Amino acid sequence: MKKHLTFLLSPDSPAKGLLSRHATKKERFGAIPWLAVFPLYLLAYFAVEAIVPLEDYWVSYLPLDDYIPFVEQYVVFYVMWYALLAITGLYLLLFNGEGLKKYCAFIGIGFFTVLIFSLFFPNGQDLRPDLATLGRENFFTHILEGIYSADTNTNVIPSMHVIGCFGIMFAFWDARELRPLKWPAPLMTFLCVNVILSTTFVKQHSILDTFTAIPFSILVYLLVYKVIFRKKKMK
Repeated sequence: MKKHLTFLLSPDSPAKGLLSRHATKKERFGAIPWLAVFPLYLLAYFAVEAIVPLEDYWVSYLPLDDYIPFVEQYVVFYVMWYALLAITGLYLLLFNGEGLKKYCAFIGIGFFTVLIFSLFFPNGQDLRPDLATLGRENFFTHILEGIYSADTNTNVIPSMHVIGCFGIMFAFWDARELRPLKWPAPLMTFLCVNVILSTTFVKQHSILDTFTAIPFSILVYLLVYKVIFRKKKMK
């Protein structure tokens, strides 16, 4: 145990390098305004939820959905999404101000595009099971009952859960200071993949919402990481 602690605190340790690499005050203050994207998104989200009709929407569905089982236990990963978004933002604020700007730009462009799309193209899904007649009742179904009652089944394509997961993964894979540690980016990828799977397992989304979110996320990544912030670097 003592050897492990000595290694972690040694000058050659990747963890020591990370702990010594805090974002400067200038980096933090410069990045903090970008965090406004999250409360602005929440306000816009609830506004769109109130505007988009609960009936007469385009139904997101593929025949493949009929073969995807309902697995209520996956709600753990589904709600984990909120914590992962917050953890990513907090980490970047402390250690990578430029990374935080990219992350917030990705989330802002991705999420607001979906909300605007939903305003002009109302959409939803009809895959949720009737929990009252499911035949089983447990801790996970109780959580889902709360989610179903609080969150409408509209504004589903492309999935913002999936887009958010890609934003998290891109942020961690882009963080150069984490590369010597080797495990944070793969760990976040593992968790995010399970969050993506959870969207269909708990019947919050059609698989079509996932299929459309993947190429959309790649396009937003190219726009943010390869165009917008590349131009800033060149300046």
